[in-house]
Amino acid sequence: MIDEGIAWIGRGLEHFYLTFVHGVGIEELAVRLGAEQGSLMDAVTLERTLRLSGESLSQGVLLDERLPGLARFGDAGNGWVFAVESCEAPFRPDRGSGTGRPHPSAGTRSLHILDTGMDPPWLDHLVDGRHVWGYAEGVPTVPASPFTRELLTRGGLLPAGDDTDPDELAGLLELDEVYHLVGGLLGVGLPAEAALNDGLPGAFTEPRTFTRPVERLPDPPHPPCGECGAPMAVRAERWGPGAFRLECTRSADGCPGARVEPLLRTGTRTEPNPRYDNVRRPG
Repeated sequence: MIDEGIAWIGRGLEHFYLTFVHGVGIEELAVRLGAEQGSLMDAVTLERTLRLSGESLSQGVLLDERLPGLARFGDAGNGWVFAVESCEAPFRPDRGSGTGRPHPSAGTRSLHILDTGMDPPWLDHLVDGRHVWGYAEGVPTVPASPFTRELLTRGGLLPAGDDTDPDELAGLLELDEVYHLVGGLLGVGLPAEAALNDGLPGAFTEPRTFTRPVERLPDPPHPPCGECGAPMAVRAERWGPGAFRLECTRSADGCPGARVEPLLRTGTRTEPNPRYDNVRRPG
């Protein structure tokens, strides 16, 4: 049992992404987050690797972008394990659907907490990949979720049979109260000393090679302007990922016609992840 619960994290961790998963081991969670099988380092080896690589943890996470994304793992009590990562982790292109890896909650349940340091933290509870509850900016993000009522009822804030709207009541809670209630209901905890310092095993979770699309501009002519019917001309060969921008050839005359279209994908290429070149491992 982890006695600290998770209510303390709002006053300790910064710029973090926490993943709690029930019923899997630490090595399995590492693989689900992208680590290579067998790549988990014990706490001592991880600390030495970071030191030799010229990096260190900041409030429990690796913020520098020289090294591959790092996750550290531990026991969260009652059959739960956790991973703590930088707040950049969930936005990496190798995360999400299409990776070929199971979602951390596949076949079980998970709790995710994201704190970017700019926006209020987000909490999400998933069951086998299905989003069943969330909380952000003072409101539940899954309206009328049974989990919200259970959270408040088990926490003694909403008597059984009370017809108060659970979503409205949850909106009155302070974030520390939400952490306390969620941790208590799910039975998860986070060991503060180990999470903030060097006491956890870890693994790099970014892929060693990236698969990139090979793309080019479609051959002209392009479909005419939807505003006036005049020809369209390329104004930006790149306009966000996988796209380019067309503008009407009569734009100088005031036509507002413009659109963004996808580049033509002709194949893929692989390239090594340069961040692994900066990793120095103990002999």
